[in-house]
Order: sequence, then C-alpha cells, then structure tokens
Amino acid sequence: MSQLNPGKIEVELKARLKNPEQVEKEIIKKAKPVGEFIEEDIYFTFANTTGYQKQRFRLRRVQEKAIVTVKIEGKAEPGVEANQEFEFEVSDPEAFKVFCEEFGFRVLIEKKKKVKRFLFIPPEDEFSEKITIELN
Repeated sequence: MSQLNPGKIEVELKARLKNPEQVEKEIIKKAKPVGEFIEEDIYFTFANTTGYQKQRFRLRRVQEKAIVTVKIEGKAEPGVEANQEFEFEVSDPEAFKVFCEEFGFRVLIEKKKKVKRFLFIPPEDEFSEKITIELN
C-alpha cells in the first residue's frame, strides 16, 4: 500500500443547486475541466454498532484506483467542513473489504455517484493551493 495523503486538511462546502447547468457554465469560465468520473464508495464502521455512525472510513473506487480514506473531524461552520484527511491506496479492494469484515467492521453505506471535476488555479497572490471543484 502506498500513502497518498499525509493528513492534509480538506475544506469542503456542499450546496444544493437549483440550476447546476448554469453553475457549471460559470465554473468552466474560471476553472479547467479535469474529467467526469464514476465514484463507488463503501463506508465501514464497527460491526458491534447500529445505525449511522460518525466513526467510519471509506473505500472509494474511481477509475482503476481504490483509495481508503479516514477523516478526522475538524472545524465546522454551517455548510462548511474542515477535516484532516488520511488516505492510502489498496491494490485489491475486494480483499480489503473481506479484511475489514473479518476484523470487526461492517458496511455502513454504499453509494455510487457521477462526478464532474474541475481545477481552479488561483493567482499567486490569492491562495497557495490549487482548488478542486466537484459537481455531482
């Protein structure tokens, strides 16, 4: 397994859009389209729990990769989250799922979504990081 992300902070804003097509047109004016992807997520939590759990981790399949992510809850404002995120890639997602179940985890949620991803590169004097924008 190779480490992909050594605990960077992810800031996430989620919004429901009344007109996603118009928003996408505006995003394209400022950001470069990266691609359209299908993401398949399986969230795991402890097997001895019931219902929705905050303590969980995710196995995401996107294209030819399978990435495990755990988020450590950070600051939150209404509609905005800032979490510390750790990720690593697994070579065999089915084997990883069996491993999790054998070691006391259960599937909490499974979901599949289509994601359109864009990359905004801000002027050097505004931000030091590139900004990924996702529509799904």
